[in-house]
Amino acid sequence: MMYLIKPTKTLQGNVRIPGSKSGTARGIILASLAKGESRIYNPIPGIDSYSIIDCCRTLGAKIDCSNDNEWIIEGIGMDLKAPSAVLDVENSGTGFYILTGDGAISYCSLNSL
Repeated sequence: MMYLIKPTKTLQGNVRIPGSKSGTARGIILASLAKGESRIYNPIPGIDSYSIIDCCRTLGAKIDCSNDNEWIIEGIGMDLKAPSAVLDVENSGTGFYILTGDGAISYCSLNSL
C-alpha cells in the first residue's frame, strides 16, 4: 500500500502511547522542545521522570506535574536557555542520551549569535 503525503506548515494531533518509563521520558523532552502547551496523560512518575523534568526546567520549559494523571508542559521550542547548573539526569539513560543532544543544540545556538 502506498500513501501520498503532502507537506504542511503545521502539524497538529494527538498521540496515545501506552505508559512506560521510557515513553514518559521521551514525552517530557519532546514536549519541552515543542513550542506551546503539551499534555502527557497517565505519565509514569519516578526518579527518572523527575530528574528529566528538573533538567528541562533548567533549559527553560515550564512543567506542571501536580496532577498524577496529566502533566502540562509549556515548551520553549528551540529557544533553549543555557543551563545555570549541571544537568543531572541521575540514572536515566534515556534522559542522558537525549538531553546530551539538547545541550549541544543549546550550546551551538548561543555561540552562533
